[in-house]
Amino acid sequence: MASLRILIVDDHEVIRRGLRSLLSSRPEWEICGEAADGQAAVEKVRSLRPDLVLMDVAMPVMTGTEATRAIHSQYIETKVIIISQNEPEVTRRLALEVGAAGYVAKSELSRDLLPTIEKLSRPVPEPAQAAEPEKLPSSRKGPADVTLMGTWDVNMQTSEAFWSPGLFALLGYSTTEHQPSLELWRARIHPDDLATVREQREAATNDRADYHFDYRTVLPDGKTRWVEAKGRFYFDDTGRPYRDLGSLRDISAQKFLPQETLRTTAEPPERQVEREALQEKLTEASAQAELLDLVTDGALICDVAHRITYWNRAAERLYGWSAEEAVGRDVSDLLQTEYPIPFADLLACLEENGRWEGELVHTNRYGTRVVVYSRWIHKRGDRGEFKGWLEINADITQQRRAEETARRLSGRILQLQDEERRKIARELHDSLGQYLAMLKITIDRGRGTADASTYRLLEQCSQIVDQCIAETRTVSYLLHPPLLDENGLISAVRWYVEGFAARSEIEVQMTMPPSIPRLLKEIETTLFRILQESLTNVHRHSQSKKVNIEIFYDANIVSLRVRDFGKGIPLERIRSFRDCGSGMGVGLGGMRERVRELGGILRIEPGAPSGTAILVEIPLIEGQKALAAIPEARSRVTSRGTAN
Repeated sequence: MASLRILIVDDHEVIRRGLRSLLSSRPEWEICGEAADGQAAVEKVRSLRPDLVLMDVAMPVMTGTEATRAIHSQYIETKVIIISQNEPEVTRRLALEVGAAGYVAKSELSRDLLPTIEKLSRPVPEPAQAAEPEKLPSSRKGPADVTLMGTWDVNMQTSEAFWSPGLFALLGYSTTEHQPSLELWRARIHPDDLATVREQREAATNDRADYHFDYRTVLPDGKTRWVEAKGRFYFDDTGRPYRDLGSLRDISAQKFLPQETLRTTAEPPERQVEREALQEKLTEASAQAELLDLVTDGALICDVAHRITYWNRAAERLYGWSAEEAVGRDVSDLLQTEYPIPFADLLACLEENGRWEGELVHTNRYGTRVVVYSRWIHKRGDRGEFKGWLEINADITQQRRAEETARRLSGRILQLQDEERRKIARELHDSLGQYLAMLKITIDRGRGTADASTYRLLEQCSQIVDQCIAETRTVSYLLHPPLLDENGLISAVRWYVEGFAARSEIEVQMTMPPSIPRLLKEIETTLFRILQESLTNVHRHSQSKKVNIEIFYDANIVSLRVRDFGKGIPLERIRSFRDCGSGMGVGLGGMRERVRELGGILRIEPGAPSGTAILVEIPLIEGQKALAAIPEARSRVTSRGTAN
């Protein structure tokens, strides 16, 4: 067989590798190059001038059909065979319209690819005897020898029919002189095969199944051509067929290749078994690759060396690198991945559990950070050894940005809420409180000159005013204790805890320094509000009779820990709050937002053996670091009913 220079075009590296292995059984064929998209294919045809191009259909940058049209119009000597996983009938018609010389389904590469290439690379043998025209096809170089196939689409209700140019050529009709019809098609069926063709089509109609059969056609010059028919009928709601969509392919070379030629070109049995096994894997890999390309999330496959071996189209859109650029690169280096745990620990978890999922931060080719929710599934070899992983990444960048915006808005709302509380507390203290104080003075002055009955009345008024002053002071302090602004965090905490212990009769133990330097107003307010919310939850929900409060301060961090010994929070709710921010009330959610605004962390931990601990840590910036020496001593205050 003559030497043939072949260009392989497919955006999946695994398919290109499989095609190389499949073509290696023909040493006289040379693979002169490869391309991963249609535009690169056209450029390589221009520079390499191959005899044949194996062209995938769905590819980035330029599709295979667009590339085929360009090649067919500019380089007529280069033939193109379309290779695709798509529906055969539709793709065959498309291939014919763009000038492809042939089409092979990826699911049938083992059977059809090599014979199709052979058909294009050599003339069909002439009949051994002129008296037996049925045995051999014509050897004249005509359109049928180039196109190899044709398609039809028939409206069975109106009898309107579409034939591709290739079908006209296969049946020996002229596109300018004949109108496609069922009668024209039947006229070319060999008389001995008419009954078989009719039975096959009727069976497909009755069973509502696809049809697939071979038969002979008789050309105008009397010669015979074997063809393969494939297609299906479409049915309406009443069960009547209304459409016939099918294709016809010349298989004369397979039917009539002399036995001597078959024997000389036959592969050794072991080579044939190896090739068929390879083709089966190739077909499976092709199907998987096509399915992964339908996924809207970025998908990639890595080997044990962390090199990318597969990169789907969604990954190209997500990160900006084409498959040709990404395959073979180290995944961490390419994407500059920020892992939540050390990469070695992540791989160990993957190998042990078979899967891993979590958030990653990547950087695309344009330098933009991309946040993804990543799901990893390990790959195992035939002996169970670790072979790499499949990684599917869902872009959640916009979601995280929206959440961050919502958090900032929530933090701003809490800040405005604190400012409003401070304003109301100040108004109660400076306005209503002052009026009540003046009223108290006036009543006390009136009692000095009043008679007995009036004195008793003024005494009652004075007691009521005292209650009003006390309630106003309490409401004002709960809204925003003036001690927090005037004396700082420690004084406000000590005052509030003493009042809480007296009101709730819960024993409170405090461990904290006698004093700390003044912190930013936002930090002091946040810690105080979290203490308020925590003690309120203890009183309402925990049924605990004791609470421990610890405040720690150094030059870098300030922390608050509130620990109760009650019934506790269910572990699943704690995990849900930690991982998703749900499962808790508004109060704890507000705590976390306050702390996040200050760059700190809030943790909720189950107590042992019972109860719950809330821990807050807030980092201090340079301006907040120690303004005075931190006392070494620690004071311990024990309260029960009243603080000691």
